[in-house]
Amino acid sequence: SFASAINSKGVSGPVTVDVVAGSGPYSEQVTFTASGTASNTITINGNGEKITSAGTYRNYTVIYLNGADFFTFDNLAVEANGISSGTRCYTINNSANSNTIKNSNLTMPRYTSTSSYTAYIMYSSDLYYRRDGNHGTGNVVKDNVMSNGISTTAGPYYGVIDYRGFRTQTAGNTVTGNSISDVYMAGVYNYYCNDWEASNNKISFRSRTSYTVYGVYGYRGTGYNSGIKINGNQVENQNVSSGLYGVYTYYCYGNNTNPVEVKNNKISNIRILADRDFNGAYINRSYFVDVTGNKVSNVEVLGARTYRSAYAFNVYYSNDVNLKKNSVDNIKSLGGATWGLRTYRCNKLFIEDNIVNELTTGATSGSVNAGAVFYYTKKGSFVNNVVSNSSGGRIYGLSIEG
Repeated sequence: SFASAINSKGVSGPVTVDVVAGSGPYSEQVTFTASGTASNTITINGNGEKITSAGTYRNYTVIYLNGADFFTFDNLAVEANGISSGTRCYTINNSANSNTIKNSNLTMPRYTSTSSYTAYIMYSSDLYYRRDGNHGTGNVVKDNVMSNGISTTAGPYYGVIDYRGFRTQTAGNTVTGNSISDVYMAGVYNYYCNDWEASNNKISFRSRTSYTVYGVYGYRGTGYNSGIKINGNQVENQNVSSGLYGVYTYYCYGNNTNPVEVKNNKISNIRILADRDFNGAYINRSYFVDVTGNKVSNVEVLGARTYRSAYAFNVYYSNDVNLKKNSVDNIKSLGGATWGLRTYRCNKLFIEDNIVNELTTGATSGSVNAGAVFYYTKKGSFVNNVVSNSSGGRIYGLSIEG
């Protein structure tokens, strides 16, 4: 096979493989261990043909990049037909660098359970478990369509997950321009990754879910070199029986030169069907963050309990944050509070040119309805913001406490 030949012999020049149109589908699992270089790249043009597999015991990955470098997979449909934990279209690990997966349909039509070891693409040092390691850098996943195919209930836990740890925390990878649908927990998930990007993706979730779901999730990372970028993503038209975070950052650090970017994301037409919270963008214990030009609109939290709330922008224990030129429109909570711009125990927060319109809480008393609330927030500015048309509960246009 091509994989066996290139793994055993390597490359001495650029290699291009054209899959013959109409020759598939191919039923197999493939592992690549060969490495190209920046000048001697390896390109597989799939011409829309499909490779599919249900996997074998504890290996349910269709294509495995095990230390492979400088591969490009273009327009190659990959269907993971596994029904077990560990089902994936791609697994990438062992310092697999500078690979590209693009213009491809990635599908998981049969996996209907809820294991966190499943994904369309997983960076993991284990083919079955979700395990940290130095998986590789400079990889790009772009312009793909990831879905459950024709199923109504199937799909993986994650869309694309890069899972590392404190001792293996290195520069991450790029996920851009993809349609990522039918995920159970998160569209793009980065754990202990530095200098990563998730931009211009459209993200949606499985029709049945009971856990909190995330559009883009970043947990402990720095962007000191090229930055962490969460820009231009869309999380829209979702009815979920769970809490929902459009963007979530936790201990993500930038600096003056390369702030963490959360720009031009759109979270809209969301209905939370259970007693859970909604957060459009939640910036948690993160430093040097630029939250600019985002839109959060048409959100309903239907839980009746007063402690369930809708937060368009929620900044918590974070420093040096720009919250500028964002818009909030038509946010409703049946029983709990609604918040346009909420900050808690922050330092150096610059809130400028935001528009907050039409916040509504169904509670007649007790619950807060606040355009902008600042708890124990030190230093910064609040300039040229507009808050209008709120109703229900205790209404605050601007509240500063502590």
